[in-house]
This record gives sequence, C-alpha cells and structure tokens, in this order.
Amino acid sequence: MNAAGIKDEQITIIIALGTHRFMTEEEIEIKFGKAVVERVTIKNHDFKNPEALISLGTTANGTNILVNKEAYEADFKIGVGSIVPHHIPGFAGGAKIVQPGISGEKTTAETHLLSVRAPRSYLGIEDNPVRQELNMIADKINMHTIFNTVLNRHGEVVGAFFGDTKTAFNAGVELSRHVYATEIPEAADIVISSSHPCDLEFWQAHKTLYPSDLAVKAGGTIIIATPCYEGIAVTHGEMADMTCHSSQHLRKMVDNGEVHDEVAAALAIAWAQVKEREAVYFVSNGIQDADVSKLGFTPFATVQQAFDAAMAKHGTAARVTVLTHAPDMLPIVPGNR
Repeated sequence: MNAAGIKDEQITIIIALGTHRFMTEEEIEIKFGKAVVERVTIKNHDFKNPEALISLGTTANGTNILVNKEAYEADFKIGVGSIVPHHIPGFAGGAKIVQPGISGEKTTAETHLLSVRAPRSYLGIEDNPVRQELNMIADKINMHTIFNTVLNRHGEVVGAFFGDTKTAFNAGVELSRHVYATEIPEAADIVISSSHPCDLEFWQAHKTLYPSDLAVKAGGTIIIATPCYEGIAVTHGEMADMTCHSSQHLRKMVDNGEVHDEVAAALAIAWAQVKEREAVYFVSNGIQDADVSKLGFTPFATVQQAFDAAMAKHGTAARVTVLTHAPDMLPIVPGNR
C-alpha cells in the first residue's frame, strides 16, 4: 500500500510462467512477501488465453510472436530472473523472461522445436539459434532492461547484472559459467543425478537429463532420483502418451499435424534424444511405475536398487559420477559435446 493505503496500480508484476501451472496465492505470498502482495498487482501469465495475448507478427525465422498484451503495452518493463545453464537457450536469463516466460503456446512450441533440431541440447552454449530467436522476440516487445542474478548452490547472490537485455545477460553468463561449470576428467559409465531444486513435477525435473547426458558415456546409464510431487506435467497432460516414440517419429508427427501439444512434443523429442544414447533408470515417489515406463525409463524403488542393476550391467570396473544439483550443473567433459 502507498501512504493512503491504496494499491499502487502503476506497477504490475507478471509471473513469467511459460507453460507451467499457475502459482497459488499461498505460493505468491511466500515468493514475493506479504508487503509486496498488498502493495502491487501480481498476475500469473496465462499462456492459453488468447485475450491476454497480442500478436506481433513473426521473427525473421518465421516464429509467430504471441506475447502477454499487458506487458507489451506497459510503458517500462524490467525482466527479473537468474542466469543458470539451460538446455534450450544455453543459459536461462535475459530474453528468456519473454520467451517462453510471457509468450503464447504457439510461440513457445516453435522455439522449443527449434531447439531439438540439433542432435543434443544447447546446455552451456551461449550463442545458439534459440538464444538468437529469444533476443528477437524480446526486441519486439521493447524489453530492453533486465535485472538478473547469479546464485550459488545455496541460493545466495554472488552477482547481479542490470541494464541492456543482451549486454547485461552476456556479462552474467561469464559468472554463471564459472559458478555452475564442473570439470569432470572423463565420461562415466553410470551417472547418478538428483533433480534438486527442480523437484515439483517432471516438467521441471527433466532438466536433470541434459547435464547427465553430458557426463555419461554413449551407451551408459543415467539414474535419476526425483520426487515429482505433482506427477509428470500438470499443464501438459498428453506428455506420457507420446514419449513412447522415437525422436524421428515424433518429428514426423509434428510435421504431419498429428500433435495437439507441440510444446510437449518438443520436450518428448529432447527426452528421446537422450534415451537413444543412454539408458535412463528412474526413482520417484510421485510417478507410478507404469507411467515411468510410458516415459521410456526403467522404474526402480530405490537408488540402491537402480545402482545395483547398473553395476550388474556395466561391471565392477564401471566409472561412476554423482551430480547432486543436476538441473543447475554444467559438466565439462573432454570430447563429450
């Protein structure tokens, strides 16, 4: 509230959810604090609501630009986020606050499908086709200012970057790489990975796959330990129905218009690309074994059981790597890119 006890209607916070579920009122108050909630308007971005979106044409590459109308019409915009390694644009942060943060489903589908044209994720690759596309979309809505942080594994701020969306982001990437890159002398036969801090659902926890993919040998085994309290994907219910297919078949389904949820299809392709190189063993209390099998993973009740099976497969001389905060890690392994 201002001095008169009235909400400041000049300021609106739009939660850049991408295609994730809405935050609850309780979650919003925990994240922003009661004082902020009482003072300013806070809204969940609704990626499926056409009335909340505005069309701004296409990028030079043909990506349809559908973005949050209220954000586009704002007189001044600041994108707030953190810079961490990310499998789609190389690093989260910068223009990612716009795409997928406050974009429509079609825009997000097209940029995600762009990311899986490459045979492997763009994790840790700063300049790539997806990042270039995100920058073009941010330019379209005049998102020229960001405030991005770099956090350590304890959630403490080790760097803050304010200014031009591209310039400040690029400066932050250097620190982020220093914080999150982990040199590993050789690729392992077995990689055990925790999904922490991306534990809510597999739509978040799947970020565990890509650092693990960099740290493991082709033909090796990835063991993922994740709670997934809310299952596979709250806002993408068709996910498990398409993950049985190969990456090549999924691409054909998209090209033939056989897929309703193309955002989910893009991630299904990304998961398939990992599964086509390595086996994935899966330990979770939140996803039933039958659904784990639908995802193309092998379910186990405990990490120990999964590890015993992997050791039986690879032999007692197997090399093992453990990634404790896998979604935020950037393994650097000689020759494994």
